[in-house]
Amino acid sequence: MSLDALRESWWVGQLAASAALVAVVVLLRWALAARLKRSSIRSPDLKRRWLAQVRNAAFLIIVVGLFAIWSTELRSLAISLLAFAFALVLATKELILCLTGSILKARAGAFAIGDRIEVNGLRGDVVDQTLLSTRLAEVGSGPTAHKFTGRSVTLPNSLFLTTPVVNESAIGRYVFRSLEVEVEADGSWQEAERRLLEAAGAACGPELAKANQALRRRADREGMDSMEVEPRVTIAHPSSDKIHLIVRFPAPLERALAVEQEVLRRFLSGAKPMTGAGAQGDNPGQG
Repeated sequence: MSLDALRESWWVGQLAASAALVAVVVLLRWALAARLKRSSIRSPDLKRRWLAQVRNAAFLIIVVGLFAIWSTELRSLAISLLAFAFALVLATKELILCLTGSILKARAGAFAIGDRIEVNGLRGDVVDQTLLSTRLAEVGSGPTAHKFTGRSVTLPNSLFLTTPVVNESAIGRYVFRSLEVEVEADGSWQEAERRLLEAAGAACGPELAKANQALRRRADREGMDSMEVEPRVTIAHPSSDKIHLIVRFPAPLERALAVEQEVLRRFLSGAKPMTGAGAQGDNPGQG
């Protein structure tokens, strides 16, 4: 007898055994149900309970019997399904990671369209989001750069699973900036401090009220302590003959570099020659 004939006869035998099992169990259930209906049990509830138990037992016997008859085929099917699922997960790993990163990003509320963020050294304004990727309008690298490069950066959402996201728009369209100038450690540094504070106040004065409102809204929303937005100067003394004056001030995100330059120009317009000047950006919302 050929292999195909043996396989066909085996399948016929399996089907016949399955049909016989179902027929025998159904006949037994019918016989037991008929006997219960003719029994001397007077309680209708008890009779219905026995009928339900007979029906459930018959169904269980059929399921267990069919599983025993077809156990070899079911085992092969389970192995095939497991292999298929493993191959599917392996082939769509990046897709699954991107979808997971999208869910994490949405649940955490890390950023929204219009926010300026930095991820893995890339900075830019979020211009589009999908389930798989996030697109940025790139901004120049480094904390002092606020100009668009004209390039578009597309990030896979899987990046947000392992990489911290810095949101520079944490208080709306405002950020805190720091400008550092170096002066001689003589009696003139107090005057330089006063002029630097005045320059910062004049440059960002029109925006102070709006920045303060944005910061208060964020504090109320996140349960944070209220912080002051008015410009203030801190002092560093890295050497015996130099003093660093560091002024912190708020600025609109899109004009942060322009406000910074205005502060520096206002200060330099009445200052003595200095040995150096620099600027750096604080994390948004730091007090």
